[in-house]
Amino acid sequence: MNKTQKFDISKKAKRLNLWVFMIGNLISGFGESCINIAYIPFLYEVTDNNLFITGLFSTLFTVLWFIPAPISGKLSDKFGRKKMMIISKPIALVGLGILFFVNKNNLYLLIVSIFLRAIGFMSSNTNRQILIAESNSDSKNGLGRIFGIMAFLYFGSTIGGAVFVNQTGYSFVTYFMIFGGITCMIWIMEILFITDIATYLPKRNTEISRTKKSWREVFSNSKIRTAIIFLTLDFFVWDVSNSVLNAGLQSYYGFTLENLAFLSIWFNVSTMLFQIPAGKLTDKYGKKKILIVSEATGILIFAIHIITALLWSGGSTSIVIISMVLTQILFGVVASTFIPSENMILTDLDESRKGESYGMVSFVRGFGALPTGAIGGFLMGSVHFITPFIVSIVGIVLIVMYLVKFGHRFEDEEKIGQKIGNENESKPKIESLLEI
Repeated sequence: MNKTQKFDISKKAKRLNLWVFMIGNLISGFGESCINIAYIPFLYEVTDNNLFITGLFSTLFTVLWFIPAPISGKLSDKFGRKKMMIISKPIALVGLGILFFVNKNNLYLLIVSIFLRAIGFMSSNTNRQILIAESNSDSKNGLGRIFGIMAFLYFGSTIGGAVFVNQTGYSFVTYFMIFGGITCMIWIMEILFITDIATYLPKRNTEISRTKKSWREVFSNSKIRTAIIFLTLDFFVWDVSNSVLNAGLQSYYGFTLENLAFLSIWFNVSTMLFQIPAGKLTDKYGKKKILIVSEATGILIFAIHIITALLWSGGSTSIVIISMVLTQILFGVVASTFIPSENMILTDLDESRKGESYGMVSFVRGFGALPTGAIGGFLMGSVHFITPFIVSIVGIVLIVMYLVKFGHRFEDEEKIGQKIGNENESKPKIESLLEI
């Protein structure tokens, strides 16, 4: 096969990959919305309404999601993205199946389920994100918008899942089964249609010393070091509040599963509406500026939580739903502005070892999640409902200061703002983004 034929096949494979991932996002959002809404209330129920233990189990999943990441990333670089995706999902599905049988008398099964689901879905997601980046154009034009469109389709689908939960009120297991069925469908699509782009890339002639870099050598890279500090601090600061938020809303305000689903609808609508514009703005103005806006919005979110709780304790109960809807809309802005930059950072850390560098950063990032559930559960359950929000506001101020000083390292040699005007604006948006 000559180089021209190989390039043509690679071009078609990249385009097909992006279409398959977009369809997968459109399907998966519905199922993930169902399980995400139901999962924390499920934990709250099987732990006898204990916020501290609920936080511990929530944190355990997060920690186990990140800790195996370096090994998963290294295996991805060695054996290929598709192969790792195909192997990972059945592991996660076994863990999901075990979840069906968990109750307050056999919480050891919950630990096994968390372990299998975290490892399986982490590996699948890591390889998927890298493959999306590799399937985009070689110059990475519009990569922020590609991730924006992927998230737009995902969150558009989650609206349907949230409405479904809000209107049905089925058992937790029913929503878990729906998620499992959709995951199986996506797994089959990936087996049939996804191509590992590395198959068509020229083999790199790298020295052994380069392929076996020590962690110290990797972290000497200023971009990787900055990403580790920022993403770890970000995870800790936000997860102190978010890891037990739904359980806290149940405990403090008496929210039901249907109430939580209603709030989720507003978050998903907001994220969907802002996602593509946020991706474009990331390409135009750069990751640093957009991330500062994203983080700073969190101060307003947690301030609203604090004010609402104080008004509630003073007898003003009518404001709660309106305030919580507003926080969800603002959180949608945070998510839509954060996601493109996060994915662009993680998939562009080390060109020669994308999977392993992604995994290394994710591994260290996981340490930011280690204490969050326990801290959040303790503060919310034993001190006061608003205490985690105060901690998060202070932390966000520190994050913004860090981004102001070091955020330029994420930009590298990108020419911010030059990509937008030079693209084919007359073409349909989706088509122009998929033209490799």
